[in-house]
Amino acid sequence: MNREKTIHRAFSRGMAHCLIPCAVLMAALSLFPSCKDKEPYSGNKGRAVVRGPWGRAAPPGVPAEPMPVAVILTPDGSIMVTSRPGGRDLDISKVPVQAYVREDGTMVAFRTQIEKKKGTAQKESVFTTLFLEDDGNTRKLFPGEGQARPDLEELGKADPDLARLYYHREAVSLLGVSGSIFSWIISIDGYLGGAHPYAQRRLLAVDAQTGAPVDVKSRYSGYDPGREGRLGLGSEDCLTRFQGVAPVDWIGGDATWLAFFTNEFESCSGGYRLVKVAPPSSAVHDGPGEKVRASKGVFEIPEEKLRVKGVVDWRASADGDVAVMLMALGRRDGLKPPWLKGGTYRPDRRTREMRVWIKGMDAPAVAGRATRILSVQFLNGHSYPGAVLASFKELESRP
Repeated sequence: MNREKTIHRAFSRGMAHCLIPCAVLMAALSLFPSCKDKEPYSGNKGRAVVRGPWGRAAPPGVPAEPMPVAVILTPDGSIMVTSRPGGRDLDISKVPVQAYVREDGTMVAFRTQIEKKKGTAQKESVFTTLFLEDDGNTRKLFPGEGQARPDLEELGKADPDLARLYYHREAVSLLGVSGSIFSWIISIDGYLGGAHPYAQRRLLAVDAQTGAPVDVKSRYSGYDPGREGRLGLGSEDCLTRFQGVAPVDWIGGDATWLAFFTNEFESCSGGYRLVKVAPPSSAVHDGPGEKVRASKGVFEIPEEKLRVKGVVDWRASADGDVAVMLMALGRRDGLKPPWLKGGTYRPDRRTREMRVWIKGMDAPAVAGRATRILSVQFLNGHSYPGAVLASFKELESRP
């Protein structure tokens, strides 16, 4: 009881000593606006974006709506990046398709479907179909018209014993993207009787703007990319059959044109070779602009005081307001281009951290992991941001 009275007296004396200073403090605080009167945080005002619909200022007290910033294409699918001005409320959404945004805000998507069959055969057969989805319509790109598939059941009826050895496998892999051109490598392997198995490699280039396959080599005039790709080869080389040209974006979004060669003889069937060739004279490619610097694994936008080390690949918008970076796994890590000599290109399956930076952010934010950056469509100046978001939401809703 005595202890409680002592504490009460001490507390009363403390309040008495504090009464005058506390009153002065409360009077001073009353001169400042309350939290409700403060303007909502809108990123770094010194770097505020004021150009285009993405950077439009919101009325006082009303947060700006999220806007599409970029669509990042990777071998595993597409990543939509949205944000409010200054990088606030950054959001990352993924879909397992390769998407392309058109000028009107609609999207087309490339989707693969795999069906596996085995039955009584010793080896499993794999049938892969490449679809193009465009405004609710779906069309087959592979197999295309006139490309028949073997009917394993019917073939097995003719010779049930030999049919146990039959198999047919298809694979569709995205070699690269440049602008609206998507280039795919079609692989077909199998055995349906005879002395040897069969193996084929094909190049399929599709223009996402029209949704139709394109013959890129027809764009060349006065220059033969097939002849250029054979220079320096000896008589012992086998991968010399020229099939076409594929434009792909490489480090920094640098458009690179690759001649595609397959086997001339059966001894090297199933292989292919990629050779870097000159672009067509009509080729136009917009670079990242003078604001961006990248050298020896260091990515910089000096005007924004952004400097990131350990970058193996990157893309940046022409105005320098948005950047995507793929980080190295170590000091000696780097990407190997598919056109290196020495046989068939084997993709690197290791994933690396991917980061996104938007003007107004203090530092890049992690956006997931990827093996490669195939292409980036920057949307921070798109004329129809609402249509872009609606199109992507529709892709997310599909099974």
